[in-house]
Amino acid sequence: MADRTCARCGKTFSLPCHLRRHQARQTPCDPIIERPAAGSQKSCDYCGRGFASGVSLYRHVRQSCKVANSDDGMEMLMDHTISRQLTEQRAAMAEQKAAAAEQSAQIAKLTSLVEQMAGRLAGAPATPAPQVVQSINAAVQVINGPVTNTINIHPWDGEQCITVELAHIIAAFADNAKLQAFTHLGDHELSDPAIAPSYVTELLMDLTKRAHADPLARNIYLSPRRADQVLVHKKSGSWEVLTLAEATRQLLDGVAQGILAVSRTYDERRQLPLEAQNALAVAGMLYDDEPDEYAKRAKAPMAAHLENCRRAPPPALEKLQP
Repeated sequence: MADRTCARCGKTFSLPCHLRRHQARQTPCDPIIERPAAGSQKSCDYCGRGFASGVSLYRHVRQSCKVANSDDGMEMLMDHTISRQLTEQRAAMAEQKAAAAEQSAQIAKLTSLVEQMAGRLAGAPATPAPQVVQSINAAVQVINGPVTNTINIHPWDGEQCITVELAHIIAAFADNAKLQAFTHLGDHELSDPAIAPSYVTELLMDLTKRAHADPLARNIYLSPRRADQVLVHKKSGSWEVLTLAEATRQLLDGVAQGILAVSRTYDERRQLPLEAQNALAVAGMLYDDEPDEYAKRAKAPMAAHLENCRRAPPPALEKLQP
């Protein structure tokens, strides 16, 4: 189907002639690209259109971008991203196969060399010449080394994908009634596996929602048609497809890092009431003990949160500073 898919917008056609007609039309299709538009200060991460100011870009993304503001556009972007990832993986596998073949040939060559040297040494002194030792060591190093390379693809560049600030934590304990109740638990209840997990999950999700309150901080999109897949936006400007479970775990890891940073910084920690400081520290430790378990607990509320983000109306443009 690759020869019937528009490389510009990702739309697929039933016949090649339909694709050619689509590409030849006077009004070009909306592009789905993954690099900034040349000659512009800022560009849309969804369609690539360039803008001279942040305000213009913000207005475009939140109101007029045909990719960002429609489920069909985001579905095309997801299809395009999946196709690109598969192409990259196939290329990586081909490169890996070629490297393995080259390495195998080198191993065979060195093995032959070792065998020849061993035959020559049969009637030679007990200690071989230095050149022979170096050649044998080189052969052993290649033979013992890895025959193939491991290709790891880490979405979001393997970096923290969400930023939790002190203000988010202060507001969470001040506004959330369940977290206020968490701070009043006794020392035993704070770490009781039958009591604490629901409070810790509430804290993780509350901080996730506060970190995503600014639409420009949302680097993740939940597909309404593929409930278990999300698009995540990397700092490089490209998009990657993740399962909802993977994305939830990475988001919670980022929140936990924010909790840990505040807990370890005295000047920030003391801005919280003592009870909140204790609850925050315990929550961080409990998450570190069982991150996968908390990711499972948070998967459903995370899906609901991302759905709300997708449906949220654009904020007032007046709030954006140029």
